Amino acid sequence: MIMKINTEKIKKEVERLGITLTALGEMMEPPASLATLSYLIHHGKNFSSIERVAKALHLDPKDLILS
Repeated sequence: MIMKINTEKIKKEVERLGITLTALGEMMEPPASLATLSYLIHHGKNFSSIERVAKALHLDPKDLILS
């Protein structure tokens, strides 16, 4: 299933937490480089990609999916 990721929500959470995208990538399991994280944020189309970002931000993955 192809999904769209809520990039604005991610941006706001990163700002709220006072972290950089590089730090967010390091918080992910497995850690992601800035390039990989950028790709996941802008082109994440499957649940596993969205779930990786959500877990690092301590969010429910469904909060990052646009309908």
